[in-house]
Amino acid sequence: MADNNKKLLPDTQNRARKRSFQPQEWKREKAKVARYSPKSLPEFPKCGHRESNGPFLCWHLTMNDMKEFHRSFYSSKKKADQDAFLLSYCSGSTPARKRSRGRAASKPKAVSLTYKVRQQDGKAVQVCREAFLGILGVKKDRILRLVKKFINTGTAPKENRGGDRVMGKNDDKKVCMKTFIESLRCTESHYCRSDSPHRVYLPCDLNIKKLWNVYNEQAKPDQKVKQCYFRKYFNRKYNVGFGTPQTDLCSTCLQYKEKIRRCTDPKEKRSFITNHRVHTLEAKSFFAFLKQNSDEVVNISFDCQKNLPLPKLPD
Repeated sequence: MADNNKKLLPDTQNRARKRSFQPQEWKREKAKVARYSPKSLPEFPKCGHRESNGPFLCWHLTMNDMKEFHRSFYSSKKKADQDAFLLSYCSGSTPARKRSRGRAASKPKAVSLTYKVRQQDGKAVQVCREAFLGILGVKKDRILRLVKKFINTGTAPKENRGGDRVMGKNDDKKVCMKTFIESLRCTESHYCRSDSPHRVYLPCDLNIKKLWNVYNEQAKPDQKVKQCYFRKYFNRKYNVGFGTPQTDLCSTCLQYKEKIRRCTDPKEKRSFITNHRVHTLEAKSFFAFLKQNSDEVVNISFDCQKNLPLPKLPD
């Protein structure tokens, strides 16, 4: 065997026993990204604010300004990032005077909003609501709710929909499971296939259920976990099999590999590498010699992967 005292480490090559989650491929996540993606191109202001002495400078904007402002807003498809962007260019205040509009059922204006758009030179100019909403393609109610929440609490609203509700509750249990699993000693695989160099093996008399029982016996009451939780963590974090990998391996090659791995002296390590290289070349030349056909020589090959009891023979 290779190294029976090899420490078990977490898989870092995305080759665990079970594939890791890919939330970006979930239907729900794709719908969330589409919800906060642009639905149309920015519209040129049709508000009629041209060169005048008023506060709105919609006529200062060019198509490149609106395109760049639109791109900056949708550079992130997360609602929290877009809300922070809106708050940086929308400000609200309580009206100084609350005047009735002449309708008995109408309510006075709760918030007075100011909209600004950043130009390519970095300067922000004030625009009207129609121009601002047309450039970004958002609804006025979204901005109004956002600004009201900011005025009342002083902070930007958080996204409360979805998410992991128990993310931090099991951190201590994960640390304890990680310490327990990595205290086990495993054996490397001798297979030379491309899909198995990162897989390691535990003894064949073990399985996940037995490991879970051992973990719960030595864990504190508040650190014990269910079998399904332990199995999920073990399968997602580690590439471990149970059993002894069967293969034919040259004992001399194995000896040199272990010496190279354990050696700390650079000079001695180079010597081991050179000897291993010479041994490999000799083996290749020997097998090349066996491939030569001759009428005077008979080649007999024995497969000793599984040895069976045979009667004693002279040869």
